[in-house]
Amino acid sequence: MTENEDQLPALAGIASRWGELSSDTYLAGVWLSHLPQGLLWSNAAPFQPRPKPSSAPSWSWASLKEPNIDNFSRYLPADEAFKLLSHQIELEYPNLLYGKVKDGSITIRGKVVPMLWEPTELTLRAPDVDHGYLNPDFVKVFADVWEVVNEENECGQQDFEEVWLLQLVRFDKVSRKGPAGLVLKKDESNMYRRLGTYSYDHCGFTTFVDEVGSHEEDFYFYEAMIEEQRENLTQIKPTTLTII
Repeated sequence: MTENEDQLPALAGIASRWGELSSDTYLAGVWLSHLPQGLLWSNAAPFQPRPKPSSAPSWSWASLKEPNIDNFSRYLPADEAFKLLSHQIELEYPNLLYGKVKDGSITIRGKVVPMLWEPTELTLRAPDVDHGYLNPDFVKVFADVWEVVNEENECGQQDFEEVWLLQLVRFDKVSRKGPAGLVLKKDESNMYRRLGTYSYDHCGFTTFVDEVGSHEEDFYFYEAMIEEQRENLTQIKPTTLTII
């Protein structure tokens, strides 16, 4: 599958068989029955730029060239605020339900948090000092592709750009992972495109203990802080957005 447009057709036979057995709906490589988890794929080798034009919507792994797919959140529970309102898939050949895709969109209602993102360093920053929903120090970002999106400013530093974090899965008490979701960017038409995923879990703990020490009280301080952030996330009012 060296060509981006060949990825979905190459898997069409397997997908068709599973669709018959499960009666599930296929959305450009993602199954409707577990959409929140299915959208949380990540590209383990993001070295190839996203093809232009792409043969799939940005929320589909098929929009990437030679993706190396991983999904760390496939067992996490869907966020209680997540709701799929509508979906639209435009097929290259309407009678081939599992074949090439020309275009597609999903309209979702869920928790959305504004953030500032520095794309080359994959770091997040809260837009204001009173922003208490999410502590970016404990969020790990996985970019779909590694590319410089902003030029350096006059100080020789990269500018942060405005992004939105859409929460898809909630915290799981057993695995101690989550919440997690998509990193999105809004275009001029108020549509959103996927830039990557984020995960709010123990990935930040290693950095944390390196900075403050690995004492037992530090661990409990971290646990209390991360629990407070998770509680803050539950207070966010759901927003409706369309991802293309």
